[in-house]
Amino acid sequence: GVTRETLDVILSQLVDSRLLRVEERDDGLAYELAHDYLLSEIKPDPDVQKRKEAQEMLEQETRAYSRFKTLLTEDRLKVIEPYQSELRFTPEAQKLFDTSRAKVQRERRASERRRNAFVIGAIVIAVVMTLLGLFGLNRSQEASAQASTAEVAKVEAQTQAKIALSRQLAAQ
Repeated sequence: GVTRETLDVILSQLVDSRLLRVEERDDGLAYELAHDYLLSEIKPDPDVQKRKEAQEMLEQETRAYSRFKTLLTEDRLKVIEPYQSELRFTPEAQKLFDTSRAKVQRERRASERRRNAFVIGAIVIAVVMTLLGLFGLNRSQEASAQASTAEVAKVEAQTQAKIALSRQLAAQ
């Protein structure tokens, strides 16, 4: 980081060269770019910008947590976590972060358990349906075999009846 003294020297040089304007306010000094065209020349580092956004989000969410005891969502945790080691955590912000992370992890595990239970249930149903299908196929094959046996017995009985009738007619 930059020391306060170094920052003061740099700001003074920018004010002296008329690149920045300084204004006194109740809460301290405020600095403003003297020329709007300078804005297009200043390209903030994307990583620095994201870290700043994460810090601002953490501070905003900590204020909401103080008032309403609302925890961070999984999406907000994903914004803050990559910069965790670089952010300033107050004790309350740390409590919010740790509590939110624990809750999200519990929710993930519960979701994973529900998903696993669903998959296991689906597998059990598939196995039961397969066994019932095989049982039904076996019963169908047995019934078909019995029908064939009955048809053979019927044909044989008809043949025996014809033979008996022929013998009877021949005996007459």
